[in-house]
Amino acid sequence: MSIAAGTCEALFPIIVQEIFFLHQRGKAVAAFSALQTVGTAALIIASPYIASDSHLGWRWWYGIFGCVSGAITVLSIIFVKETKYARSMAALNGEGIEVNGVLVPVTTRTTREIDVVNYRLRSFFRDMAP
Repeated sequence: MSIAAGTCEALFPIIVQEIFFLHQRGKAVAAFSALQTVGTAALIIASPYIASDSHLGWRWWYGIFGCVSGAITVLSIIFVKETKYARSMAALNGEGIEVNGVLVPVTTRTTREIDVVNYRLRSFFRDMAP
């Protein structure tokens, strides 16, 4: 149980930092926290029914958690996107630039030339391709 919980708590902030810009991270963390809370509540409610079932028994409580953790691991490997976007340290740190006396975040004012030859438009199928 602690291995599954430790993995979720350790990997999620790293994945969020890699995939989302600084101004988008709050929503991603909030969504994860909400899903984690709802999932925990649902399994707490289901626990007495699992433990009292004559076919499953209390040992299957750990088996169900293990199966869910394994399924989430496989789905994460398949569906979590590879970012391929190199951010500057200023953008990662949330630093800004001053424009006409106003501090503007780097991520909204800094532009890069888009390499359409090497990096075509992203789609779900392109992200899932090997």
